[in-house]
Amino acid sequence: MASQSYASSNLSVGQTYNNSNGSVCDSSHYSCIQVFYYQKILQEIPNDWIVGQYQIANAYPTGGHVVVGASTYDRFVGSSGDSLQDIRPTGTYQPPGGGMTTYSMSLDAYGFGASWSWDQQGGSVINPIWPSGRANTAFGASWTGGYLYSGSEGIPEGNEVRLGTGQSAWDTPYGTVTGEY
Repeated sequence: MASQSYASSNLSVGQTYNNSNGSVCDSSHYSCIQVFYYQKILQEIPNDWIVGQYQIANAYPTGGHVVVGASTYDRFVGSSGDSLQDIRPTGTYQPPGGGMTTYSMSLDAYGFGASWSWDQQGGSVINPIWPSGRANTAFGASWTGGYLYSGSEGIPEGNEVRLGTGQSAWDTPYGTVTGEY
């Protein structure tokens, strides 16, 4: 199958691209979030592209502070006509009690083959963001309800999107975090 050119790059089915990571801290530097991001072309039919992307974000406190909220999401900047094919998480993750719980999920439609596992502290909640309308349609996950004093909290997110006609296959990952003294 011939490659179609998007964003000045030739991409083909099964190809991994836009594999990156970055971090951001809240304005007071009480807490930070590190985001690891990955995209893959799942279907390449003229004017009918499907792209899979996933990210795992790790929120963590700095120097005696605490994380009180965080989110990770992605969006196709300036997009129109995109349609969500599948997403993770699809619902709320809330561990019972005060201990840590290990969760896992996967996203494998169209041969994506993405899977995650993470530890989540009791009292915290992970909810899906889909679509959020953050300037453009965005998909992701948010973490709230817990107070993270040490270590890190994983926030997983993944989706498969059918791109609108003529849209770029390059997505933009985002992370937000809120901390307290």
